[in-house]
Amino acid sequence: MSFGTYYKGEFYLSRIGKKELDEKYNECKWLNDRLWNQILAMCAMTPPVYAESEVETKYPWAEYLDDKLRDFKEEMEDNYRLMERISACKEVLEENPENVTEG
Repeated sequence: MSFGTYYKGEFYLSRIGKKELDEKYNECKWLNDRLWNQILAMCAMTPPVYAESEVETKYPWAEYLDDKLRDFKEEMEDNYRLMERISACKEVLEENPENVTEG
């Protein structure tokens, strides 16, 4: 059985307790800021002709950049969705604390 926080009777934050909501929200925000800074740095640099993958295969920089940006975008979207759910849970916790339980 997994640990988490239920709120509004139908939503669940997996592996996040009531006391960890602010910490997890700030962690997601920090991660998104870091990813955004990496995106800006990659776009601002003078691109090499080729990029090397982990298996030392060379492929065009534009393709590498496209893959990386897509990965960063997906991770940022996941973080934003979690931040929205945490905000909703915090709102319920402030207005109706009896509707928020850990389990």
